[in-house]
Amino acid sequence: MYMNTRKPILLLLVTLMIATVGAQAQTTGGLDLSYQFAPGPSGGVPPGAYAIGPDGKVVAVGGFTTYHRVARKNVARLNSDGTVDTSLDAKGGAGEVVLVIPGIFTNKSPGQVTQVMVQADGKVVVGGSFTSWDGFETKNVARLKTDGSVDSTFKSTALVAGPMLELPDGKFLICGKSSDFGAGRKTGVVRVNASGSLDGTFTDSTLGAAAGTFDGQVTVSQMRRQSDGRSVVIFGGLKTISPLAFVGGVARLNENGSLDTTFKIGTTTGANSSPMSLSVDTSGRVLVAGTSPTYDGQNVGKVFRLQGDGNLDTTYSFTLTTTLASGILAIGDGSALVTGSFTGVVGPVVRLNPDGSRDSSYGFTQTGTFGSLILAICSDPKTASSGETYLSGSMVLAEGTKVTQALGIFRLTGNSSGGGGATAPIITTHPAPASAVTGGSAAFTAAASGTAPLNYQWKLDGKEIPGATSATLTVSNVSDSNAGDYTVTVSNFGGSVTSNPATHHDFATRHPECWTRHGRLIDRGCRGDRSAQIPVVQKWSSPGRRDSSDVDLGQCPTS
Repeated sequence: MYMNTRKPILLLLVTLMIATVGAQAQTTGGLDLSYQFAPGPSGGVPPGAYAIGPDGKVVAVGGFTTYHRVARKNVARLNSDGTVDTSLDAKGGAGEVVLVIPGIFTNKSPGQVTQVMVQADGKVVVGGSFTSWDGFETKNVARLKTDGSVDSTFKSTALVAGPMLELPDGKFLICGKSSDFGAGRKTGVVRVNASGSLDGTFTDSTLGAAAGTFDGQVTVSQMRRQSDGRSVVIFGGLKTISPLAFVGGVARLNENGSLDTTFKIGTTTGANSSPMSLSVDTSGRVLVAGTSPTYDGQNVGKVFRLQGDGNLDTTYSFTLTTTLASGILAIGDGSALVTGSFTGVVGPVVRLNPDGSRDSSYGFTQTGTFGSLILAICSDPKTASSGETYLSGSMVLAEGTKVTQALGIFRLTGNSSGGGGATAPIITTHPAPASAVTGGSAAFTAAASGTAPLNYQWKLDGKEIPGATSATLTVSNVSDSNAGDYTVTVSNFGGSVTSNPATHHDFATRHPECWTRHGRLIDRGCRGDRSAQIPVVQKWSSPGRRDSSDVDLGQCPTS
């Protein structure tokens, strides 16, 4: 249960399911298909972290070099429809980490970005493991202007960058391992000035000693700020060395960093038993989710609520069966969204009533023709000021025999259908007929509108052409086998549409005496240049003769 936040891990939970469209009766909680979530970041993994800015835009960070196939290194800001906001570009992003042992070796590794925070002024603070940002020297934390360029007025000397929390005065908190913040520090939380330097006036609390760790040290893996300025934290540490035993739980720190002794510290024990996520509701109660079956010796079923003084709220009862509740978000009057893998529940998220019971009106359902949700790996629920709810992770969606893996940021919807308002594609430009001579090339182009992402699949005489999945199809080195009707099917999670057919004419003839070197028919009984009117492949069975499959262009000479 001890968590090292030097490289925080996106907590993922895997839910295997077959969720046929229309099979659920719930009215909210579906995937918002009007928000682009695919193809997402490059690299095959979800973002390392994300945050929502004051303008409602999502900022995602990670090890990617593109997002939605747009070149973006480590940082991507998304518009309200999920497309990439091209007005923010972090350019070079995180610099290399260089480890030098004089006389022995020098090791270089790519910089990592695992944390992000968007300030009230729209500037983006990123954290991870790096020694520079876009060429500017700053250690593990950098601040970016609203256009993505590095803010040179901020220079960090932090040894680590775990989860961050902005304060009203422009300063912010960083949490992590106590040892990462300098020798002698016991609690893994520091306060950073607006310039990037550490705030020496921030107190080192006595949390470790109060929680009973053997050396008084604790790692802080997550924190949430209350309206009164105090911060509720999840902590963990070693209880004993021999035998090896862990202790963890929830505590509260005062605004100056000291331990709030009015809040009862609760604990869990066991290496696989830990709080993982917390959220504070409008009444000051603390909602906690994780792997802990017990808290302070009482059964809690992985999700529980603490009263404002830290005591377990025994009126709150979570009864769903789950091995892991990875994320929790308080919403409204005490209800909450919880991400996890829940027995008998379709999808990676449920909503709980104020008493902890499941809200059966909320369910992960979809509209559209993609058919089934096969796999969901999601966590870290967040809500924008306008009310939209987001998750980070991965989903596998099936449309007939076609399976799509979607990585990135997902937005949930609350409309009556339970799915998103995806607009099915419409062909705006149908492919036009094309002509080519043997060995030449022909191109077909189509255009469509509709909710992104749009998927293209070209077909020849109704059969899919492998790899032909872009808006333009180029046929190279044409021969008789390429002739026929070409169509393209454009699909998204709202539906699909097929274009009008475009005929490809291969003007190859078995008798070159009917052609000039430029491929035009010679006007010697072949009725001139008829290329624009030839509907199918011209085929002559033998010199001067035609059979039923030949095109009637007249008798071609044999000499």
